[in-house]
Amino acid sequence: MWRLYLGAKLGYAFGSRSKLVTETGKDSFYVTDVEKFRYGLMANFGYNTFNIHVYYALNNLFKDGLSLDTGQDLTFTPLRIGFIFYIL
Repeated sequence: MWRLYLGAKLGYAFGSRSKLVTETGKDSFYVTDVEKFRYGLMANFGYNTFNIHVYYALNNLFKDGLSLDTGQDLTFTPLRIGFIFYIL
């Protein structure tokens, strides 16, 4: 049986944390410049048990006005691609 699911996704980030692991050690800290409200489009497509999941965010991950040391605006729009296995 072929499957195709299309939809929208809304979300709210109550908190965000980042973890940095290097050869010299680990560091963990909370990130305050992440956009709290998130929204995007999603699709699931597949046959029988095996399905591909795609999510594309329509807004930027970071708040507006955030820039790098070089003066460039920091823009990052998440794209998530993965597999879903239905066992039922």
